[in-house]
Amino acid sequence: MGNKQINILEGKFGFGQGFARYDESQIGGHDKISTAAVTKRAHMTTETRSMIRFVGRSLLVLSAGLALSTVSMTGAAESPAAPEASSPKQDGVKKIVRIDRAHLAGEDLKPLPPYPSESLIAGESRNAGHTFWEGEMSVKVTSNAPAKYQIDPQPFDEFIYILEGQLTLIDIEGQKDEFGVGDWLVLPKGWRGTWETQGNYRELLSIETRSLHEGMEAIRKKLAEEELNR
Repeated sequence: MGNKQINILEGKFGFGQGFARYDESQIGGHDKISTAAVTKRAHMTTETRSMIRFVGRSLLVLSAGLALSTVSMTGAAESPAAPEASSPKQDGVKKIVRIDRAHLAGEDLKPLPPYPSESLIAGESRNAGHTFWEGEMSVKVTSNAPAKYQIDPQPFDEFIYILEGQLTLIDIEGQKDEFGVGDWLVLPKGWRGTWETQGNYRELLSIETRSLHEGMEAIRKKLAEEELNR
């Protein structure tokens, strides 16, 4: 595994240089982050505080997905069928959105557009996914064919839990880190390097919705430019 272990409760993120890896012993087996541990660091930067809030929200949502995926992979009894969840507009009382096991397991994922060819180093840009929720933050499951991409730079903070396959990240300084099933990480906005997936890669992720839309709009523009230049 990688050499960088960054304690999110201590606020040691190293923005622009690397990513944050999660140690289960530091988050109490995926329990809530200790507010006392967060607030005792008065000298933390505004950027670090913002990231901690983002990670805290993401962790609470993705913990539900982790529990469900663990039950699913061990062959436990199926839960009742859940309604489709994609950007629900709810009036009045807010409704709970189930992170259902079928989509976590890679079933009924919808095809997604390829990434721009200029970023593809090797493999095939073949992707699929499902959106569980889209509010202030977005929660999705995505799958990717084996491929290697150049990321320059990462357009948004991305909180990731790996459900299947392997992920290898190498930053611009040559630091190599490998992740497998059950690993958590944050790929921060501004990170530069290569992203490579092996096997039938699938991940559960959380991204701030506005930043996600901005990043995807930039990708759509590049794809349109590539189409015009063909």
